[in-house]
Amino acid sequence: MANYRGRFAPSPTGPLHQGSLVAAVASYADALCNTGEWYVRIDDIDPPREQPGATNEILQALTAHGLFARDNGADSLKDNRVNEPSTTAIVLQSLRSSGYSDTLQQLIKQNLIFACQCSRKSLAESLPHYPGVCIDKQLPLEDHALRVQVKEGLFSFNDRVFGLVQQDVAKEFGPFVLQRRDGLWSYQLCTVADEIADQVTHVVRGEDLLDNTPRQLVLYEYLAQQPPVFCHVPVVRQENGAKLSKQTGAMALDNSRALENLKSAWCFLGQIESRAATVEEFWQFVEKSWDTTRIPTGRAVTN
Repeated sequence: MANYRGRFAPSPTGPLHQGSLVAAVASYADALCNTGEWYVRIDDIDPPREQPGATNEILQALTAHGLFARDNGADSLKDNRVNEPSTTAIVLQSLRSSGYSDTLQQLIKQNLIFACQCSRKSLAESLPHYPGVCIDKQLPLEDHALRVQVKEGLFSFNDRVFGLVQQDVAKEFGPFVLQRRDGLWSYQLCTVADEIADQVTHVVRGEDLLDNTPRQLVLYEYLAQQPPVFCHVPVVRQENGAKLSKQTGAMALDNSRALENLKSAWCFLGQIESRAATVEEFWQFVEKSWDTTRIPTGRAVTN
């Protein structure tokens, strides 16, 4: 596929676990079979939640599992097999604050941004929908959370796994936060700004982010930018149905069992069984075998 550019965007709140590997394998496989570009973006925009050393652990795990960030210099992913991720293809969101400010200014100039003084506690009964308490107060933009107005109507996209997804963002969420009162940026703003800046054409990520996509479409429309093609894959869940995550005590990947981890993630994604004997053979198999039509949409449970 010409001009394919994808990414994997983990948060450094802890080491990679099997659930995050599923998303990484899916996104890398899709780029690989489309002879595309792929890079790693570290979503380190929430310092209070970050774990010291997590970024290095993430990159080490990706290296051990044959997942290499690459830049525009290689003709395809398979031509960029190196001993460690290319630093030129690793992006840190923490270094991009000026770009997020520029994106916010574009929205301010369109009179789409307003200041909000409501605390999460005061909105507890109405969340996730924001009732518009501060929209007409004309509070100063400084020292307040900043929300973006949302026009009425459905925002829709065709997901490569889930098909047509529609959401009335104004009704379900209302104006949503782009910058917190403490100055930290929201996931929605940073993700959209980065996809645009990095010219990402295809986003492959976990199903838990499916509900976020319509809010991101709001921003793409306001910024007059074409959104990428979306593909959401199932997330690994615990026996109680909760998403397997660092917050719920998910075990870090054992890098010495990389091949087994990869095959497990591959099987979870509904793909044809691989009999590869090495990590390199596994990715050679993936390049010829990846099939998004086989990805299940059910909420599977981890073993």
